[in-house]
Amino acid sequence: MTRKKSSPRISKDFVEVINLKRNDELFRSSPFVHIVMQGCIETHCQNCCNKFINPVECVSCGSLYCSELCRQDDEDHDLVCQLLPGLYKYSDQTRFMVKLLRKLDVKKAWDLGEPSKYLTRSRKFRHLLSHSDKLADNDQALRYLYNLLKNIIPLETRTWNYFKEVYGRLTINSFEMTDVDDFAVGWGLYLAPSILNHSCVPNAEANFEGKEIVIRMTVNIENCKLEDIFISYISLSAPTEVRKAKLLKYYHFECLCLRCQGLKLSWVAAERFNPKHADLLSNNPSISNAINDYAKGKERDYFWSLRCPNCTGRPVKCTPSQREAICKFCQNKVDDKFINEYKEVILAVTQMLDSDTTPLDAPQECLELMTGIVYPYSTIYIKCLELAVDDYIFQNNFRLAADACHSLVKTCRRFARHSSACVKLIMRTSRLHEELGEWDQAADFMKQAQVEAYLDSQLLEEVMRKTKEFNYRRTNST
Repeated sequence: MTRKKSSPRISKDFVEVINLKRNDELFRSSPFVHIVMQGCIETHCQNCCNKFINPVECVSCGSLYCSELCRQDDEDHDLVCQLLPGLYKYSDQTRFMVKLLRKLDVKKAWDLGEPSKYLTRSRKFRHLLSHSDKLADNDQALRYLYNLLKNIIPLETRTWNYFKEVYGRLTINSFEMTDVDDFAVGWGLYLAPSILNHSCVPNAEANFEGKEIVIRMTVNIENCKLEDIFISYISLSAPTEVRKAKLLKYYHFECLCLRCQGLKLSWVAAERFNPKHADLLSNNPSISNAINDYAKGKERDYFWSLRCPNCTGRPVKCTPSQREAICKFCQNKVDDKFINEYKEVILAVTQMLDSDTTPLDAPQECLELMTGIVYPYSTIYIKCLELAVDDYIFQNNFRLAADACHSLVKTCRRFARHSSACVKLIMRTSRLHEELGEWDQAADFMKQAQVEAYLDSQLLEEVMRKTKEFNYRRTNST
């Protein structure tokens, strides 16, 4: 399913077994080395990568910073300050390599380590996998870069083999940095987070806060090991064949994850269901029907929408009869291959939803299959999420059921606020937290239900009655 970034010995640097919950912070890391992209050097700070208003300029090279404090904090700037005026005519890749090679040479940085609470020892640049043996000696583009660097910084570039070791580590372990608007602004090499492997169905995701990368879990995992955690190295919006080709070319492995192999529905035996939890199973109004009834005008475009593969995954309307689709945000046409993959996924999931019997775990696997392709506000995605809640409850997995309800509540509030379905979904979420013993969160959702129901006196009366019952159970639980 994945490629290994680290050797088996390095994999053992991860703490042996831990329990991780959704939104748990796995890594928070500053870059070992980073640059701002060519198109952002006049709008974003060279150090923190945030957009500036009144920039502060380096008097020696003209580099721009958001503040004098940020300029002083850029500890690696001196490595390239005198070189930068002449480097901006070259590619980002060239500037990135110059800065890295200078740091490795001047600061003897091969053994500079980054500690992490989930690693048993510091992770160093030396530990990173390079796949240098898979970089062809007759690669003309690579030879051009090597010769260019030999002209700019001959001493630091050293030999062809040394260059390949550094370049391989940089290419495989770097991240595209994004700003608060999710637009690409830079490139960063991070030591600790680079230990994680790839899947097109990830269970953790990377976000950026300035130049810091933050890796958080997107699911709950018990008895977790390193090999159980995956992030995505590439855009999940790309078609399968494009993703697989890119992973093979740049990361040197063939991805065999669920999405890359196609839909595989599994039968999973659940624990015996406890009848006392029968009230948690869905006998409430359909969320997808409520959203369909309440949404108006352009909001309905979300119901048949894919994630734009050209920008940041924004929604693009694409009904089954459409042959082409254009993103209103980036104005780019969506590739025909991606549209075809989107339609194939929609067809596979629709067949599952229309079948007489649904295998346990099928809704969850369908959600995984739609990740990065189908926009979460699409009707078919919402229907799968509703089914997944019931499946989790039937398997006595209240944690995952609560997480799925959280996603549904967010969507329901977006399109069907104050509806009966929205109110009852929020109360159901409260009950799940109650079963988990999370009384404060359960109480908070009961308060939210009261707010949502205030326009309907009959519904509000029901909520207040449920709140009274909840308060009685909470008092007696202690």
